[in-house]
Amino acid sequence: MELAVRDLVKENTARNASEARKFLQEKIPKESYFQEKIIRHLKIKYPEAFVWKAAAGAYSRSGIPDVCCILEGRFYGFEVKRPLLGKASVIQEQTIKEIRGAGGVAELVSYPEEVDRIVRRFRNKSRSF
Repeated sequence: MELAVRDLVKENTARNASEARKFLQEKIPKESYFQEKIIRHLKIKYPEAFVWKAAAGAYSRSGIPDVCCILEGRFYGFEVKRPLLGKASVIQEQTIKEIRGAGGVAELVSYPEEVDRIVRRFRNKSRSF
């Protein structure tokens, strides 16, 4: 993010770093925008997959990735963050470790292209056995 902040100041889009950060906060879409794009992409590109948006609430487990998918028997959890701005919480990082420890795939992403790279990487691993 700091590179973007410096560029905004250098290009005179913002007068200082604080103003540049505020500009980014206002201009980069909310996390839900990126979640919807990823869900739509997964459903179109992998129609055989079971895809869902994890619901947060009083009775749900904290830290579960935003978008979940089961494809060819493998669980994928995608914690979606806003580009440049998003950062995983401690509980999200711990949950990602636990999912990986149980044999699932869990990653931080912002874009559908990142999801594709992750799916391709793990599909190729499972085919190499």
